[in-house]
Amino acid sequence: MALGPCKWISTITFAFLLVIFTVTLWSLESNQVQYPFAGDLTKMILGKLEGWSLGKHGVITEENKRGTKSVGPNMTSCHPSYGRKDLLVDCCPPGFQSPLPFVDFQFPDPQSPLRIRRPAHAVDADYIAKYDKALSIMKSLPHHDPRSFSRQANLHCLFCTGAYDQKNSNAPLSIHRTWLFFPWHRMMIYFHERMLGSLIGDETFALPYWAWDIPQGMVIPDMYTNSSSSFYHTMRDVSHLPPQTADLNYVSDTNLSPEDQIDINLAFMYNQMVSGTRKTELFMGCTY
Repeated sequence: MALGPCKWISTITFAFLLVIFTVTLWSLESNQVQYPFAGDLTKMILGKLEGWSLGKHGVITEENKRGTKSVGPNMTSCHPSYGRKDLLVDCCPPGFQSPLPFVDFQFPDPQSPLRIRRPAHAVDADYIAKYDKALSIMKSLPHHDPRSFSRQANLHCLFCTGAYDQKNSNAPLSIHRTWLFFPWHRMMIYFHERMLGSLIGDETFALPYWAWDIPQGMVIPDMYTNSSSSFYHTMRDVSHLPPQTADLNYVSDTNLSPEDQIDINLAFMYNQMVSGTRKTELFMGCTY
């Protein structure tokens, strides 16, 4: 029996979408190259398929009319994920099968004191003692406490290695290489900072920043070299500790002089932030 014109069009359209979908998935597999068009292709495919399904069942919403697809984690879908291609990790929170309800964000009082951030290489002893105390308390909290240091570390693991699937699909959710990257990390640091401040009763506590893009800050801050402090970690490579100048484009040890390494670092930062950042996607990430 011959196919009518409408069925031929539907068949060809479906075949085209199937090919594009396969190419899109292959593109998204790459960790080396950004694909600005991948998000648009995915949105188009999902919009076509979802529109067909919803239209068939008579369900049309404003979101469907606009052709948009909301992106969010399925909080009950947590599973082990790969921190590296050879490193399978399980960073799922306890009891994720029955997630707690979301709590709306409450903006702080605009009249509250401003937090002042200082470069980590220039903070004083009083600040280091305060930060050390807050971090020590956080590291002493049990794992089931969401404020614990291990849970804070796992939060980054959850959203950056694909431990959650996206809603209504089995596609992993990862905020790397997308325009979710900056706002998500700012959100994580904001709440991490608030938790540290609450643990020591200081609502004005502010995290320092590592000014690694200026010569004075291109060395690991001294506070991280004290083996008796909560900042210290035994897994750090001692060959990178002060007075060694950090290599901002590290691949392997080069044994350059501090002066040469600083020059290379400055050139690298200029390329990354100015001369090589000619497109919004290269600086802010691509559409999810």
